[in-house]
Amino acid sequence: MSTRLAVLVGVFALLVLVLATPGQALVRRLSFTAVIDQGEDVRLEVDVSPRARCTVAVVSPKGASHTFGLRAKSGGRIVWHWWTNDRTPSGRWPVRIECGRSGHLNLQLHILAY
Repeated sequence: MSTRLAVLVGVFALLVLVLATPGQALVRRLSFTAVIDQGEDVRLEVDVSPRARCTVAVVSPKGASHTFGLRAKSGGRIVWHWWTNDRTPSGRWPVRIECGRSGHLNLQLHILAY
């Protein structure tokens, strides 16, 4: 009888632990305009779990961009939309999304010369 009780207590403890463990933190790309011509707009949408405050940075050869559309936002589904200048240098630009404990995401924006 004591073996059965020990097994039941163990199963119950495991069940409580599994149910009490929060879901996996995740930042997932839903959509991203990854290739554009100079002067075109970019749209980035992410799913964040759990909900968080997220920042986005586009890193150019001169450092992080501070374009108007790149402000920090909070939520579970976040959309950023910004425009590039027609004089924006062509090339591949790293894009980094930081969402605290929910995680981060690294992407790359490819700007083509026209």
